[in-house]
Amino acid sequence: MKNNPVHSLRRGAVRAVGFFLGAMMLFSACSPKPATTESGAAEYDYPVQINEVTIQESPTKVAVLSPSLADIVMSLGSVYELKLAARSEDCTADELSVLPFAGSADAPDVQALKTVGVQLVLAEGKPSDELAKQYSDNDIQVLVLPKATTREELTTLFTSVGSALGGAKTGYSAAQRRVSSLLSALDDVQRLIPTDQANITAGYVLNDTGEFASDKTMTGKLLGYAGAVNIAADGGTLSAGELATANPDYIFCAKGLKDTLVKMDTFSSLKAVANGKIYEIDAGLMKNQGSSLLDAVIELAGTMYPSLKTEGLLSSSSGAASSGNSSAAARPAKVDSDSSRADILVLQDRLIQLGYMQPPGDGFYGYWTKATVQEFQKRAGLPETGIADEKTMDRLFADDAPKG
Repeated sequence: MKNNPVHSLRRGAVRAVGFFLGAMMLFSACSPKPATTESGAAEYDYPVQINEVTIQESPTKVAVLSPSLADIVMSLGSVYELKLAARSEDCTADELSVLPFAGSADAPDVQALKTVGVQLVLAEGKPSDELAKQYSDNDIQVLVLPKATTREELTTLFTSVGSALGGAKTGYSAAQRRVSSLLSALDDVQRLIPTDQANITAGYVLNDTGEFASDKTMTGKLLGYAGAVNIAADGGTLSAGELATANPDYIFCAKGLKDTLVKMDTFSSLKAVANGKIYEIDAGLMKNQGSSLLDAVIELAGTMYPSLKTEGLLSSSSGAASSGNSSAAARPAKVDSDSSRADILVLQDRLIQLGYMQPPGDGFYGYWTKATVQEFQKRAGLPETGIADEKTMDRLFADDAPKG
């Protein structure tokens, strides 16, 4: 009996559909749903979804267009920093000098990004439709991460960067440790402020129009961490009357603005100007949201409360724990939260040398330092106590100490 051609076609179609459905089921079983980090670290790294962008696998070449996001990447450690393959002209940190430029933050050179093999771009602002199409046509993903204005948003910003570069489990957890320790260090500085001098007033001027940073921004909040009351809680340009009434003890401004401000009628009669207490500070420290936040607070607090510096409470890794002083002979046998600032700085300086921490050290044995010591202990095969005991210090200062 001859086969009915219609029946044969039907059987072939059924087999084809069955094969397709089976393949789809197998593919679905092998391709997990993109992880999200809304409730904490995920159970696996990739794929991960961040702000509606799904990243399928760990990117090996990343471009950063924002100095602040670059600061965060560098704060996460060398494992993440080494993924950077290009930068915008706005990213001028010395640590990024080996990276090629690829246009500006507002007008990136997509072809240049494609040439160096960039897979993911980190940006603060949403690209135009035309720019978004250029990215898409060149198979480059863009993750838009605006600046944080609160501690909670800063935590989300860190963990978003960490998850994108290192995965929803590994990268998220590393970033969570970093930002927690950063916030802890900011709190530590705030607790050092002498209680009898807690009413100092200050403001940070953003530009030559006399606009002040608001407490609704992280830049404005830094004054509070440094022990001052921000005279411009709502920010903006204060009228002559408002500024005269506030009459701050200190005025901080971006570098290059001081001469302009002291000549302005609204500023020239202020107490801070009359007393010579108007100071320039690197705008990057005030605006970037990685470890620069702590650098800025240390500089602000040290300026307003110089006794904190003279007493050695606010030090950087360029001080007592400089590279030249971190020899095995000079190092302490053990370092923990009860150790002196100088000893903690020696420990932090060595961790910086090995790539586990970003400079400068802060002299505090807080969450950040403890988590970093645990990370070193894990790589060195030691018990992960977070305490730099004698065995840990010996291994840390050994010539073959594992690098971060």
